[in-house]
Amino acid sequence: MQLLIAAGANTDTQSSICKETPLYIAAYNGHIAVAKLLLDAEANKNAQTSKKRTPLHIAAEKGHTEIAQILIAAGAKIEAQDENGKTPLQLAQLKPYVNSPWHNVSNVTYDKIIKLLQDAAKSKAKPQTTAPFRTSTEDSSTVNTQIPPKTIESSKLPVAIETPSKTKAVKPPTPSNTDFIINYSNIVLGEKIGSGGFGDVFKAKWLGQDVAVKKLHMKNMSDESEQEFKQESSIWQKLSHPNIVQLFGICIPSSLHSTVTSPPDPYCMIMRYKPSGSLYNLLKNKSLLTWPARKQLAIDIGSALLYLHNKNILHRDLKSLNVLVSEQDRKLRASLTDFGLSIVKRETSSTTTKISKQQSSGTLLWMAPELLRGRRNSTQSDVYAYGMILWELATRKLPFYEADPKAIFQLIKNGDTPEIPSGTPSNFASVIKKCWDLNQNKRPAIKTILELLQGQKPTEAKPSSELLQTGLLSSGSHSSLIRSTGSSNPTGRKVKKKISELKKLLDQAYPEDDELDEEDTEYRSGVLTFFASLKGSQKLDFKQKSECSTIKQFLLDQLDSSGSDSDPDMPMSTTVLKS
Repeated sequence: MQLLIAAGANTDTQSSICKETPLYIAAYNGHIAVAKLLLDAEANKNAQTSKKRTPLHIAAEKGHTEIAQILIAAGAKIEAQDENGKTPLQLAQLKPYVNSPWHNVSNVTYDKIIKLLQDAAKSKAKPQTTAPFRTSTEDSSTVNTQIPPKTIESSKLPVAIETPSKTKAVKPPTPSNTDFIINYSNIVLGEKIGSGGFGDVFKAKWLGQDVAVKKLHMKNMSDESEQEFKQESSIWQKLSHPNIVQLFGICIPSSLHSTVTSPPDPYCMIMRYKPSGSLYNLLKNKSLLTWPARKQLAIDIGSALLYLHNKNILHRDLKSLNVLVSEQDRKLRASLTDFGLSIVKRETSSTTTKISKQQSSGTLLWMAPELLRGRRNSTQSDVYAYGMILWELATRKLPFYEADPKAIFQLIKNGDTPEIPSGTPSNFASVIKKCWDLNQNKRPAIKTILELLQGQKPTEAKPSSELLQTGLLSSGSHSSLIRSTGSSNPTGRKVKKKISELKKLLDQAYPEDDELDEEDTEYRSGVLTFFASLKGSQKLDFKQKSECSTIKQFLLDQLDSSGSDSDPDMPMSTTVLKS
């Protein structure tokens, strides 16, 4: 589902007869993770089937309490009626699947979902009230608010000094380095402005100021994990750089007042609001974006990354979705946000140290090949992702957008990269290639990359005006943007280059001057014989390409396994050439 959504699948498509959407089917089957993914992708939560049933109708009928809770939180209509005039609450009250041989639902489960729907109906009917800001002299017991008290002491919370006569918004205080836990009751959520694998982002008000609030999907943490979340967030909160989005603080839930129908407050991150949105959204539209403007955005992102690396901090989730754009002095400027906090990734995705093929494709597209072979994040993997963002700036496309979603994992693992458009300024293209070197130790440090970018004088692209304006290739320039390095060479030279590169890999995995055993010697000899049979070929047929791919993957695996007993944080001891 993640790959389909990333590839642009229509989340609101309906079956031909029953008119059921993917969200409706997820609600029917009780697939919580799938429902969350679809809602994150802004699937229509109120889409009706041919019988005028919504996803909330079927969740209520089936007794799927958590699905119903997610739908209600996303804004599903609790008063919607099906063709028989039944609301979700009325369907749940019928308890149709109690003691059913096909889908046995207990009375207790139905009682929970009935209470959930009843409370939601009451809440909707009740006039919305906003808790007043507390002044510095006001006693907490005198504040008239319907929001239950939190476990955090009010004396430790940011305070707004505001009176009814003052209309000017109070600037939020910057939390101190030791106290940045924010009271969730001081936040008034507005519209949802973004979604990601780890949470939803909302425009909100915090003590009268516009902020961006990221509500994380994770709900329950152990004490140890929660402490790690605080520590990692504290690192971000202390950062101070013009190209890094400021983190004001975090919200930690309290379970004192939670019930089935009133869950604990969510884990949240409160950040400075950037109204212009993400780089991803900017690149999707068709507005003019000159090469000098793209270069400035690239330098801004690189400057922020250099600041992080100088402090021995990895971003770990660098992509255009995590770059926010704003206008300063009539120029576009970029800021990094949404650092890949390891605890957030671990608690949300429940992944192991190795990346699986089910890794969110939204991040997979920017991941360095070595990460897919079990190595840990490093400054070099950040540089690889940075190179992919530079490619996005050049093309205004998502990486691997033309590839089969099922093949993307293996393409990246094999070292395949997107084609760089011919109209890209030469220095810009050169930097991208350096960032993508399959040998992670050959990738330049971000400081070197910035020097290369800042030292170049961008030249406008030579092809059509369309490329100047959008970064897209003109028709007929390339039939595919997926390539292996060297694919732009003439046909005969491509074969020769591939043989040469595979020979280098062979020499690294099975050096001629080493004392190889009989089996390794026989393998090396067989591969060399195969290479000899390819010499003079103008083009490889399907079988030959397949054999080359198999050899390459085997040699890469051998090189990886040769260093598997070493510290994964240490540089690779072998040189792996990009193919």
